[in-house]
Order: sequence, then structure tokens, then C-alpha cells
Amino acid sequence: MAADQDSASLLRGLCESSVISVFSLFFWLRPGSTRFNLRRAALALAFVFMISLASPTAHAQGECGAAQDFEVQAREKITPGVSVSDLEDGLQLLKHANEMCPESGDAWYYRSLFEKKLGHTPQADFAMRQAKRLGSETLTEGVDPFAIAAPPPAPAAAPKVLAAPVRDKWALVVGIGRFQSPNIPVLHYTLADASGVAAALKDPNYGRFPSDRVTLLTDSQATTKGIKAALNFIARSANPDDLVVIYVATHGSPRENQVGGVNYLITYDTDPSTIDNLYGSSLPMTDLDEAVRSRFRANRVVILLDTCHSGGISRLSMDGYEHSAPLAMNAGGASATIAAALVAQNARGFKVSAPSAANIDAMKPGLGRVIITSSGENQESYESKALGGGHGYFTYYLIQDLKLDHGLDPVTKLYSGLKDQVAQQAQRDGRPAQTPMLYQSPQVPEIVIGIVPQVADLPGSLPTLASRSFGRPH
Repeated sequence: MAADQDSASLLRGLCESSVISVFSLFFWLRPGSTRFNLRRAALALAFVFMISLASPTAHAQGECGAAQDFEVQAREKITPGVSVSDLEDGLQLLKHANEMCPESGDAWYYRSLFEKKLGHTPQADFAMRQAKRLGSETLTEGVDPFAIAAPPPAPAAAPKVLAAPVRDKWALVVGIGRFQSPNIPVLHYTLADASGVAAALKDPNYGRFPSDRVTLLTDSQATTKGIKAALNFIARSANPDDLVVIYVATHGSPRENQVGGVNYLITYDTDPSTIDNLYGSSLPMTDLDEAVRSRFRANRVVILLDTCHSGGISRLSMDGYEHSAPLAMNAGGASATIAAALVAQNARGFKVSAPSAANIDAMKPGLGRVIITSSGENQESYESKALGGGHGYFTYYLIQDLKLDHGLDPVTKLYSGLKDQVAQQAQRDGRPAQTPMLYQSPQVPEIVIGIVPQVADLPGSLPTLASRSFGRPH
């Protein structure tokens, strides 16, 4: 019975798009009509079916972005030891997603996983068949958000695992300052920030990443699809004894009914014309969460986030704008409201930042996960032209500190200096507090970003960890 109801839900969206064609078909095939013949009937039925698949209603198209947010909210329920209550809540969210956008293969795939976790085998099998039929990118990539890609080692094996040398190093660096949509304001220093981080990582004197292991995506390269592809590449390439570093600098957006915390990363091709389009075209933070938690097999992963959001986006629904309604481009329209709010933030020289606590917690399970954010969840992150020609506070001092002690400071010591420097800079500039935050897994091997990987073929004689006292120069 449940499967029949789900089938009806799926077919409802398809049938609504071809009501007129169905009425025409009934006229064409009415009893006694001289036009009636089987060949024409078969052709007409095929035509109606193709129309229903190829031309979903504008209503259905408008709701798929909102449906994706229901899917994202369900994925945010996935935590270590997730409760039955959270699984049931997540399942209801996914059912809403299926109703609003029945053609979303990913929503059906995640629904199958939640149904399976709850022991609903027939419903899980049905949802999986729908995911395969409709085509699910997440299914194709083999994503299991409930899995831990780098589980903590057994106590007897822990010393060996935690002391293992770094075999190879991989990095993804993303910085987006200019966007395809004219309604997303320019971020002036993210390109310099990202380029500086990538250069420091590849520097043979400091970061010591092989140059072909560092992927830099800026502006038009940093589309939602492009970032996902880069995360997938690292997930496929990095092995347990490797080190992975991810750096992201861009706008972020909270969910519209939440005050703080970034739920979406704004990519180059994000469409902010409606809230639904914003959800449907941005990169959910849960995509990054799942990559770090469930797909990166590396036992050493460092995430560096300099994301920001404007309250103007998060308040759209309170301003009275419908989910699927087009946002007017005039001075009184919602797109203008988004743009004006973000421009106002930029003009004041700061940006409100930090992912939500739930997103941070979702990245921590497993071994060796370290997340450093540019500020606390309720703080602002600042930038200044006076820092190296134009940088964010966080990234400017990150680049400087990556070069201390020949790049061989452990990441925890790097964070300690970075936190103090950013806080002092905000104080010198007369701005409210900005304090970078560090979060990590319960078990973390010593992580040194500048360590020499075993596969490296770098020139010169490089200092080793054993030869350093890790003293910070004053």
C-alpha cells in the first residue's frame, strides 16, 4: 500500500503537466470516431508520455529548489548515533521533497537510506528503484552519509595509525569574488586570499604540496558542479595515509528561517532570483560534510572555512516573499533587497561568518578531522586593504603562519598563533571581536601541513620534524 501511495505521488507530478493533452486524447479516441485506430492511439499515448517527462510544469520546477532544502535538512539530521526520532523526522522531510519534486533522484536515494535505517525494507527498495530510474548522482558516486570513511582505530592499532608517515598530500582551494548573477555583490579579496593559500601550499620551502595535487578554483571555475567534481576527485584519490586540506572563501547563506550559521555556500553560478533557486543552485554545506565524514579516507583532513552571509537573504520570508515567487528586479523587489543587504555588509568592511554548529559536528566523526573557521558562529569576519594589499584577517595571518618554522608547525600550534593575531588585529582596528575557532575529532594524529610527503620529489635539503624545536619566532 505504501508503495502504491508513493507511486501515486510520483505520477501526480507527471500527469499535471499533460492534462490538456489527455483531454485532447480522449476527444481523439472517443467511441465511434472515424479517427480511431490503434496506430494513432499508440502514437498519441507516446506523445502524451513524452510531454509529461520532458515538460514538467513551471510549478514543479519552481518547487524543486525548496525540495532540495528539505533533502538538505534531512541530511543535517545525520549524526553519530543518530536517534530513531531524528531518522523519522528526516524521512518526513524527504517525503515532502518527493512530493514537491518527484523527479529528484537524489531525494529518492536518501529516502531509501533513511527507510533502510528504520527497518522499512519494502519502502527502502521502492525508493531505491525510483532513484535508479530517475538517475541519482549521489547513488552513482556511491555516497553513504551514515558511513565513516576514516573510523577510529582499535586501541591496539592506534599508536601505529596515529604515528604513520604522510604518504601523499592533496588540496582543494576555492575562492569566489565575482559571480555570474549581478545580484550577488563582489567580494574584493577572496581571489587574493585563495591564490595566496594555494601558492603557500605549493611552495617547496613551506607547504611542500606537489603542484599537481593542489586544485585552485576561482570565480567562473568555482561552479557548484565544479566544486563537487573536485571533492569527488579527492575522495577517489586520497588514501588513508594521506593528508587533505580544503580551503573555501565565498559568500554563504543560512536557511531563510534561521538567524545564524551558514547552510549553503554561494558558488559562481548560484541563482539568487528566488529562495527556491538559491537552494537549488548553491552548494549545500552537507555536501562538504559528507565528503569529509563519509568519503575522505585520509586519516588527516584539515578544513579551513572563511564563509560569510548577509542577514538580508535569511530574512526574505519575514519580508513577505513567497518561496516560488519571482523576485522583482526593481528597487522594491526582493533581489534588490538581497543585493542591498550584501552591499551594505561589504561597505562596512565585514562579513558575518561561520558554518552552523550542526555542520561542524557532522564533519568531526572519524579519525583526524580538524576544522578551523574564520570566526565564531555569532561573530563577524573582517577584511582590510592594508593587509598585504587586500586580504581577510583570517587568511592573511593563515598564509603568514603557514610559513613559520619552515612550515613545520603542527596545525594546533598554527591555530593558536592565528587566533591571537586575528583577535589582536580586530582590536587594533577598533572592531568587535573576531576569534577563529578550532574543532576536531576525538582522535587526531599530529598534523603538520608542511610535512614532506613520502611521494615528493622536491629539490634541496628539507628540515625534518625531528630537527625542529617548534619555537615560534618573536
